[in-house]
Amino acid sequence: MALNRLSEVKEALHQELKGQDSWKMSFLMTRVALRTGINLDAIRPEQEQDTAVLARVVQTLQDMGYRVGRRENEVIR
Repeated sequence: MALNRLSEVKEALHQELKGQDSWKMSFLMTRVALRTGINLDAIRPEQEQDTAVLARVVQTLQDMGYRVGRRENEVIR
């Protein structure tokens, strides 16, 4: 399943980082927000399914070493 919503990207990251220190997810969300202007902790309705926004966030995560959406909600680090 491809990731089609920002909330799906956020959930995939949560699953990947589950069990790790909580600050890691917060740190990652901050880095994404600084690089893209998109706050995954408070996704605005108009951003949720915007394909350009989704592509920008996914590309940013890939640039940071996270390959998002290869298989069902998969994040590989």
